[in-house]
Amino acid sequence: MRRLIDPEEYRRACGLADDQELPIVAISGGHLLYEEIMHPDECFLKTSARFFLGQMTLDKYFDRLVGHLKIGATLHEPDKWEANAQHYLSHDLIGACIKLWMQNKDFAPLDASSTARLKELCIAAYCSETVEDIIRESTAAGVPVESAPPEWIDIITVIAYARRRVKLVQHLATSYQTPAKVSTFEKLSGGHIRYIRISLENTDFQHSPCTASSRLMEILMWTSLIRSGWVHSPIPHDRHGIGSKGIRGVLNELLSHWTPEDHHLRSSPEVKEFCEALHAIDFMLDISAIASFLSPGKDWGEGLTERSVGCDLKTAEMFLDLFPLSRLEEGGYNSSFATFSPPLRLGCSHALMKSVAEWGVDNPDRLSMMKMLLERGCYVNDRYPKWECLVGPEEPGQNDTVLHVVAARGDRELAYLLLKHGAEKDGRAGQGRDLDTSPAQRARSRGFVETAERIERYQG
Repeated sequence: MRRLIDPEEYRRACGLADDQELPIVAISGGHLLYEEIMHPDECFLKTSARFFLGQMTLDKYFDRLVGHLKIGATLHEPDKWEANAQHYLSHDLIGACIKLWMQNKDFAPLDASSTARLKELCIAAYCSETVEDIIRESTAAGVPVESAPPEWIDIITVIAYARRRVKLVQHLATSYQTPAKVSTFEKLSGGHIRYIRISLENTDFQHSPCTASSRLMEILMWTSLIRSGWVHSPIPHDRHGIGSKGIRGVLNELLSHWTPEDHHLRSSPEVKEFCEALHAIDFMLDISAIASFLSPGKDWGEGLTERSVGCDLKTAEMFLDLFPLSRLEEGGYNSSFATFSPPLRLGCSHALMKSVAEWGVDNPDRLSMMKMLLERGCYVNDRYPKWECLVGPEEPGQNDTVLHVVAARGDRELAYLLLKHGAEKDGRAGQGRDLDTSPAQRARSRGFVETAERIERYQG
């Protein structure tokens, strides 16, 4: 079992004073991992921490990182799963990409001259805001970017990405050759994207605040990377079967976690172009990403509020045309619900329809949206999965149908639409203490007597 590091022990290992706050670059999933921090040869995290805290200059930072690539430099053991570079160093993508390259089985160490030139190119990329800047700075440093090998282009593109230089990433991605087998971007973790999107006040090292403009930057950069071949097709399935891992998780996360401020972004030409780029490489989204895209935006920490707005019909139709539900039935995608690929009768339909059932009851488009899902293959009586492998009390909503969800919200019109499409009005469900409840009983227990009576009176 992995041992958690004591905070004081970590301070001593990194040379931090008692009054200095522990850097977030040492944290993964809320835990301080002992294994990598305390490794005698490990210095990537320590370098990132010191640079993040302002204890190291930019020149020294890249000197330490790029120095690992030199002939005779300290070798690091390959990181283990859940302690690997792209996951554990998600707060320092620059350090992660250098560590990943150095641990590649095809990596050939650089001589002193090449190491020095790469360091200067990295500094030029870090300090450049525009295409003109990097051309000028790299030429002045004696390392013109146009003569750099693909592996070096990969590193400076990651630097530009980490620095949120959209135009620079687009230029590098479209103008230069990516590494033949796999780019660093294909080794990132979906957790990196999620961290950016759900951190309200995140201004940490190499990250932008959780705003619509920041998410637009991500969409623009990834569209260029995909269209320029930096994401190779076909995209492999995650061998661990967990949706947030690897490039598959990254691409799904980019279309997940929408807030009310994202409503116009979700229907923007930029998001459409990104979806078309995914479609062009035959990428199929996970069910959770599709449901998230269709769902009303949620305020972080508050969930659904009066500001929550569902996806508009035109955008939803475009989205479902590019990522047809029929492909979910074919299998072969990585479900976020489990390690297998459930069809539309094993929880997927429920997830999709529930995302629409949560639209505001005053939103007239919710009826057309639900009808669209049903006509495209959603099973009206699909239930929220009740995983028998889980122990302990049931989670709220387990075994519910969408009619239960709609009834609990008092949405009479949407309930009637579901009933017309074959929803079972007497279908029973269990929710905590509300065992064996019908949709009408659920509505009545929430105070929606008229909705309950309408469901009970319905004759199909």
